[in-house]
Amino acid sequence: MRTFYLKNTQFYPITTVCLFSFLLSFLNVQISIFMGVFLSSWLTMRARPDGLLGLFLLYFSNSYFFGLGGSGQYRSELSLGSFPLKVETVMCGFIALRVIIEILCRPSTFKSKIPTSMLYLWLLCFIPVSIGFYLGFEFRNPNWTRGLRWLMISGSYFYGYILLKSVPPNFIHSGVKILVVTIIPMSVVMLFLMSINVYWSHHGFFFIGIGGAFSIYFMRNSAFLYFFLGFFLFSMVCIIIVKTTITIIGIFFCSIFFSLIGSVKKVSLSSFSEKLSLYSGAIIVSLVILFTSGTLYLGVQNLKQGTEISTMVVNEDEGFQGRLENKIFSDRLPFWYAAFEQIISGPYVIVPSGRSLSIFGYSEDWVVGSHNTILEMLRLNGLVAGSFILFIYFFALRNLLLVLGKSRERTLRTFAAGILSIGIVGMTTGDFPADLTVGFWLWSIAGLCHGLFLNESIQQRLDIRRSPNILYVE
Repeated sequence: MRTFYLKNTQFYPITTVCLFSFLLSFLNVQISIFMGVFLSSWLTMRARPDGLLGLFLLYFSNSYFFGLGGSGQYRSELSLGSFPLKVETVMCGFIALRVIIEILCRPSTFKSKIPTSMLYLWLLCFIPVSIGFYLGFEFRNPNWTRGLRWLMISGSYFYGYILLKSVPPNFIHSGVKILVVTIIPMSVVMLFLMSINVYWSHHGFFFIGIGGAFSIYFMRNSAFLYFFLGFFLFSMVCIIIVKTTITIIGIFFCSIFFSLIGSVKKVSLSSFSEKLSLYSGAIIVSLVILFTSGTLYLGVQNLKQGTEISTMVVNEDEGFQGRLENKIFSDRLPFWYAAFEQIISGPYVIVPSGRSLSIFGYSEDWVVGSHNTILEMLRLNGLVAGSFILFIYFFALRNLLLVLGKSRERTLRTFAAGILSIGIVGMTTGDFPADLTVGFWLWSIAGLCHGLFLNESIQQRLDIRRSPNILYVE
């Protein structure tokens, strides 16, 4: 693994240059953005796992780091005419471009991993979404690029399988270690900074899910240093969730739950794991959709009873129940119901992107989304394209549950646990899983994890053929 990953790749020089580009933002924001746009575009088109850590560093802004030279405000941006240029925005286009090139020129990359029909239906979605993108611009909608961005970000799941090409099928452990070297050290550092109120961005949701899952992973290791690292991660996340939102609390507890499932040592697959993999898609779709539908139903019942839907606090209790009620009825229901009304009022296929929402209690139109991935996707891109993009995400979650239930690599199961928790909770109470900051990392790693699992399954079958009496013990 060491020879394959560290010595024979460009991991160190790429990471060093990208770290320099990020640190430069504390001195000169414009030059840092220019370097970041160039480097991220090159790394995206290159599509190799040794550039993932550097690419993640390019996503960071000095404004995320309070008291370290960052103001806590959005950083200054370069622009091309009236179009803002920054790493996250440019990456949307290059991710989609890289995936389109792979589909058209090297479709074998996705063979036996993704149905071919899914790839071409994704390409067809660009027709109605691009028309909606143009109409949003013509109508001067405040967030007119959002619908097309969300479609392009959904290609991140396919991008994960492109990353897999650089990992030989018989180097499963090396592929998993690539993820560990890229994600875990950075998660430890960022969770510590979050716990002392120095750092925050939407990436924080990602680090919470990974940190929660790997805290269990490391604490179950008998070596003292690994146990200490797991305890440190668990402590940092607990400090954070005490003073934060229900969304983060939900991600943390889901990551712990899934990680405990994935940490069970198995000589063979348990019946529970088999059932989990067989019914995974239906379980996840039902939980996410039923929660959204149930909340909307309560809103409709309130309206029938003459109760207004508003953002006013409904329960002054500071306990968990009060925070949960406020989250659902004050912090989410007004936005969800406004989005639902906009969806059912049409248009249904070609939708002008970036329409604002009218929220009771707000004097101005709301332009930053409905805080629910399902509703926001349908509102932005219509019932046809929006439903298909959601299908891609549920397909990805279903495959992650297969990894959790069937993979023999405990580290890979833990990554699946973390990504599952972010996806399930995040799609229900927010829209960050589909947006440009977190979406790429969430879904590309989901695709890479599933691809590594498929390679593992192939290697396992080859080993069985060579040694039919072999018994695997983790």
